[in-house]
Amino acid sequence: MKHLFALILAASTALALPGFAGDSEKCEKGSACCATKAAANVTKAQFKLDGVTCATSAAKAEAALLKVKGVKSAHVCPDSHVAAVEFDKSVTSSRRISSAAKKAGFKVEKGS
Repeated sequence: MKHLFALILAASTALALPGFAGDSEKCEKGSACCATKAAANVTKAQFKLDGVTCATSAAKAEAALLKVKGVKSAHVCPDSHVAAVEFDKSVTSSRRISSAAKKAGFKVEKGS
């Protein structure tokens, strides 16, 4: 493992990859450092969804949530009626996600 890290470090230095080995170049869209910055904007939220009664309605809710630009993942549990959503807060908001669930026919309460 130690040798693998040394090899990666040497390769990144030789290739001058942005964000590695003290490289001071500016971040370019699509580069490794931009991916790190984008990951910093990802957050998680839970929503209580009234109307989720079975696997079919949970799938309908998930599909509606995943259509929102910026939503990375969505899982709806029919037993607890809770939607766990991971999203990029620089692209969308809890309000937009809640609105999408309402448009799909669910009553929404913001969770934790």
